[in-house]
Amino acid sequence: FIFSQTGEMLTLCIDGAFAGLNRDKGEPLFVEGKPSAFTRQVVASCRSYQDGHTLTTAFVKELKRLDLLVPVEAALQRRTDETKRVGGFRVVDHQRWTKVADDDILALRRRGWLEPIVLHLASQANWDVILTAMA
Repeated sequence: FIFSQTGEMLTLCIDGAFAGLNRDKGEPLFVEGKPSAFTRQVVASCRSYQDGHTLTTAFVKELKRLDLLVPVEAALQRRTDETKRVGGFRVVDHQRWTKVADDDILALRRRGWLEPIVLHLASQANWDVILTAMA
């Protein structure tokens, strides 16, 4: 199950090729022509996922507007002396963060985004622990 979005309208889509989709077993999608309890639960789950996606998209857009994100690469030294590089992700840059205007900080706080940024910055001190655990 996934939503497809056209403008403001969301449509619940089902993978018709899924082997588990059948008419003999499982939960019905409709009962007496109305969405079943199962379908309502699926819609609620997809709605929650969509809401999270929308919020994340807005959050990242704001981080980009503030020019806070920088690409990083981590080097993972394996016990076999092999080095594996992990990249393709971005982090909030501490130096750029210290230059964010007070009005922007306040706007981030009002949207509930200040705490995640601060926690993200603090978590960057754990890179060595994470990479050692992965080795």
